[in-house]
Amino acid sequence: MNEAREEELKVIDDSHSTVSELPVFQRAQLETTSGGDRQFADQVLRVFVSEIPSRIRSIRRAVESGEYRNLRYHARAAKCGSQAVGAIRLAEVCSELEERAQGGDVLPVISSLVKEARRFRTHVNQQNVF
Repeated sequence: MNEAREEELKVIDDSHSTVSELPVFQRAQLETTSGGDRQFADQVLRVFVSEIPSRIRSIRRAVESGEYRNLRYHARAAKCGSQAVGAIRLAEVCSELEERAQGGDVLPVISSLVKEARRFRTHVNQQNVF
C-alpha cells in the first residue's frame, strides 16, 4: 500500500475515535429537518428507525457481493438520513464507511455501524423521543 493511502486510512482510524465524543441524537437537527412540526418529526424518526435494519442488510449485501459502488450509495443514503434525523454518531460512522468503500477495510466500520444503529435505536426508545 502506498504511503498516501496508509496516511489516509490512519486519518480515518483516528476520526473513528472521535465518534464517541459526538451526541447519539441531536433533537435540534430533527426539528430543523421537520420545520418545527413535532408530529411530522416524530413520523420521520419512526420511519427512519424502522428502516435501519433494511439499510444495514443492503450494506452487508453490497460488501458480500463486492459491489463497492452500491456500498458507497447505501452508505451515503444512510449518512444523509442519519444527518436529517439528528443521528449524529450514526451519520459519522456512515461517512467513514462511505470513505472506506473507495478501497479501505470496511468490515470494522460495518461492525461500528451496527453498534451505533443499535445505540441510536436504544437511545430514542429509552428517551421516549417519539
